[in-house]
Amino acid sequence: MSMSKNVSPAKIEAVKELKEMCESHDVIGFVKMAKIGAKQVMNLRSKLRGLATLRMAKKTLIARAFENVSGKPGLDKLLDAYNDTVGPSAMIFSNENALKLRMMLDDSKTATRARQGDVVEREIIIPAGNTNIPPGPVISELNQVGLPTRIQDGTIWIQKDTTILKPGDEVDSNMAMVLARLDIEPIDVVLDLYIAYENGEIMGKEILTLDLEVIKEDVMAAYATAMKLSIELGIVTPDNARHILTRAFMNARVLALELPIIIPEFLEHYLRKAQAQASILNAKVTGEPLPPQPGTTDSKPEETPPEADKEEEDQEEEEDVGLDDLFG
Repeated sequence: MSMSKNVSPAKIEAVKELKEMCESHDVIGFVKMAKIGAKQVMNLRSKLRGLATLRMAKKTLIARAFENVSGKPGLDKLLDAYNDTVGPSAMIFSNENALKLRMMLDDSKTATRARQGDVVEREIIIPAGNTNIPPGPVISELNQVGLPTRIQDGTIWIQKDTTILKPGDEVDSNMAMVLARLDIEPIDVVLDLYIAYENGEIMGKEILTLDLEVIKEDVMAAYATAMKLSIELGIVTPDNARHILTRAFMNARVLALELPIIIPEFLEHYLRKAQAQASILNAKVTGEPLPPQPGTTDSKPEETPPEADKEEEDQEEEEDVGLDDLFG
């Protein structure tokens, strides 16, 4: 790595560190840092410890580091995407896959102060009690946003729990000032992963924001459809072999009951069928069905038609076609 003699040792060390970080991590990406202050960065770094690492660096240093990275083909395209963005960004490194990293970032929200124009996503309730703020012009500011106040023991007190913002409300300048005075941070911010590099591929926002639960449901539905289709067509696979054998057995049983042959395994079915047919015939001749035979409990034995066996077969197959092997 060649750099000008006029470059400071700190910059040389920064480029070296970025290069090593790129080579030692599977996923390299950029996150937007809009509305995220130093306090929030510290909180986010704490939440992501052991899972991902954040680094702030100038574009020129990132470009120099990328030039010297080995084993990461196509990494230069990531810098092109970074150059096209507007607003502050930071680098993020992780050995989790990019989609999992994005979900981890979404779960690592941290609160920050509201600014004029921000829209809150949750209800903001100011509890009754001491604000520890001395009396003064601030009383009118609190009253303007709907907070009932009183003076007690030399400080301003909120008289009752009061909702001052609801989800979807926009924060105006006066509200932002009051929230800051009360040290309330109503805005949740996340590190927005908008571009990532993994295994030679560049993934943009359209891929990183895919809903994995929807994808899982689609895959499960496709699996179930493919399983049923393969069973109907008789295409044997390791996944459907048990179901095809079950269907073949059920079909063989139905066929055996119709043919003039005796198969020992189906003896019970033959007896039930004979009893049912004899009862039907006796009812036609005498008007009365045969009495129950020893060992039976039904007073009116009925023949089990082939259609019933088919329905039983279909029901068993529907119950057996599971997705445990697919998703654990």
